Amino acid sequence: MSKAHAAKALYDKKDKTGEEIGKVLGISRATVYRYIKEIEQQHRSENENNHQHKI
Repeated sequence: MSKAHAAKALYDKKDKTGEEIGKVLGISRATVYRYIKEIEQQHRSENENNHQHKI
């Protein structure tokens, strides 16, 4: 699992702050939130593509 996916998984559990997640993964708090944003954008993009193929 990439650090980006690990950060998103930990964030989704809602039991750690961005700073705590960063410490666990050895990245900054800002990078945690950047990774979360990137993963969410990827998922939105995938969902939009899947929806377009069903039409």
